[in-house]
Amino acid sequence: MTREALPPKKTTVTMLSFAPMVFDQRIQNEACSLRDAGYDVTIIFVDDQEYNAGIPDPDRAWREYLNHTAGIKSIRIWLRSKSWKFLPSLLRRVIVLLELFARFGYAVAIRRSDIYHAHDLTPVIFCFAAKIIHRAKIVYDAHEFEIDQARFGKRWNFLVKMYEQLAVNLSSLSVTVNEDIAKAMTEEYDRPVEVVENRPKYHPNSFPRSVDCSQKTTIMYVGYVDTGRGILETVSALRYLPVSFEFEILGAGRLAEFRDIVYEHAMKENVDVNRIKFIGPVLPFEVVPVLSNADVSVMLYQRRSQTNSMLSPNKFYQSVMARVPIIASNYGRLPDLVERNHGGLGVTVDERDPKAIACGIRTLVERNEFYKKNLDHAAKAYCWEAQEDKLLSMYKELVFNKVATSQAF
Repeated sequence: MTREALPPKKTTVTMLSFAPMVFDQRIQNEACSLRDAGYDVTIIFVDDQEYNAGIPDPDRAWREYLNHTAGIKSIRIWLRSKSWKFLPSLLRRVIVLLELFARFGYAVAIRRSDIYHAHDLTPVIFCFAAKIIHRAKIVYDAHEFEIDQARFGKRWNFLVKMYEQLAVNLSSLSVTVNEDIAKAMTEEYDRPVEVVENRPKYHPNSFPRSVDCSQKTTIMYVGYVDTGRGILETVSALRYLPVSFEFEILGAGRLAEFRDIVYEHAMKENVDVNRIKFIGPVLPFEVVPVLSNADVSVMLYQRRSQTNSMLSPNKFYQSVMARVPIIASNYGRLPDLVERNHGGLGVTVDERDPKAIACGIRTLVERNEFYKKNLDHAAKAYCWEAQEDKLLSMYKELVFNKVATSQAF
C-alpha cells in the first residue's frame, strides 16, 4: 500500500478521547495508520476504573495495547474523584467535572500539535482552546449521530446541536462512520462531512475453531455490554432453541452489574444460566479470531433512537471478517447491510420477538455454508486497508493546506 508523502517537517497529531483506549478499534486503527505514514501521534484519553474492573487481566491488556501502538505516545488520565463514593452524588459529579477540565485541559495545553483530532463530540471543547493557543487545525470525528444522543432528554438537544454546529464550523475536517450519518450531519450543519468506516484489518479465512465448538452451536454478541442491544432478547430466544445452543457475550461494560441482570432475566424466562457465558473484553486484534468460533453473530439493536436506525457498527465488519452469519434488527440500514449485500450475509428479524429471533438463528445455522461463502467475498471489501487510504488522503490535504497557509504568512 502506498503511503502519502509528507512535507519535510514531521506533522504532529494529538487525538483526544473521553473513552478508555485499550479496546477502541477505531481510534487505534486511525492512530496506527497515521503513525505508519510518518505522523507523530499522541493519544490523550480518560481511563475508567469501573470499566477496567471488568477486564480479567488489565495489566496484560495495557501491555498489549502499548505493544500494538508502539511509537504512539499514550497519555492516560485517571479521575481520582470518581472513586470518592463518600461524597453526595451531585457534589461528586461537580468535583469530577472540575478534575476532568483541570487534568485534561492541562495535558492538551502543554502539548503543542499541528492537528487536534477529537473522537466524539465531548472533547471538542479542548480542541477549541488548542486552536487558539497553538493555532492548530481541528479534526472532528463523530462516532455516532450526536444530536440524537443527548444524555439529559430531548429538551437539551438544542444545546448539543449548537455545540456540534460550532465543532463542525471550526473544524478543518469533519468525519463520521457511515454515509447515512454523514448525510444527516451535512443537511443539519450545511458543511461537508467525510466518511471513514469502522472496519477491522483484513484476515484470511484461516482461524482454527476451538475443539469443543463442534459439540455445540454458539450464538455470540460482540460489543459494549448493556441493555438495548438485544442481549436480553437473545436470552429469551434460547427458550425456543435446543439446549445445545449456547449464548456467549464478548465485550466490556459494567459486567458484574449486567451479569446479574442477565441471569435474573434468564431465570425469569426459564432458561438455564449455564447456557449463557460472559467472555469479557478482549483486545481489538483478538475480537475476530474469538468471534470466528461462533455460528451466529447477534446485532439486535432495539428501536430507541434515530442513531440506531443509522448504524453500521464495528460488530458488523468484525462478523464479516470472522465469516460468521449475522442476525440483525429489521429496521434502518441493517437490512441493506445484512440481507441485500454480497448475496446475503445473514437475516433480519423483529428484534423484540424472541420466537422470531430463534427462527432466524435456526435459518443461519441450517444455511451456514451459503452465508459463509458470501461472507468470504465480503471480507475482501470490508477491511480497514481501504479506509486507511481515505484517511491518509484527507490528512494529506489538511497538512498541505496548513503548510501553504503558514507560508503565506
